[in-house]
Amino acid sequence: MPFDSPDEQWVLERFGDRDLRIREEYAPRLRPPGLEPVIRSNFDVYFTGKSLVYEKQPCRRPTDVEAPFFVHVFPMDRNDLPDRRRQSQFDNLDFRFRSIGQEVGGTCFAVRHLPEYPIATIRTGQYTGGGRVWEGSFDIAGQARDGEAAP
Repeated sequence: MPFDSPDEQWVLERFGDRDLRIREEYAPRLRPPGLEPVIRSNFDVYFTGKSLVYEKQPCRRPTDVEAPFFVHVFPMDRNDLPDRRRQSQFDNLDFRFRSIGQEVGGTCFAVRHLPEYPIATIRTGQYTGGGRVWEGSFDIAGQARDGEAAP
């Protein structure tokens, strides 16, 4: 059942795990104006405090979006992780573009919501059976490191 809300961020935060589609006029507002990417690679990745926004322009479908995305979230306190994730020391929030992504006006974007616990570092990128396509990481404390495309 369709519905409209004047606050698209509210909708994304509460229903982002569902297959939602955003009206084209709202797409440029997924990230606050003036926000710089924390990772520049095949996709620019923006950190909004509660979410990661992946953006690629121009986007070549399906080439740019067929590889799955990995998102490894390292908490400040390992005890914040679910029991099954404590041994690996990170939360695995991998996703496929078709599940949360969208193309609007030649730009592909996806929004991945983050856990509520305090985060130390995030590693993200895309991978295939042959390895990583691109990857990047950044420390929430401000030590951003740009992404690198795989050779």
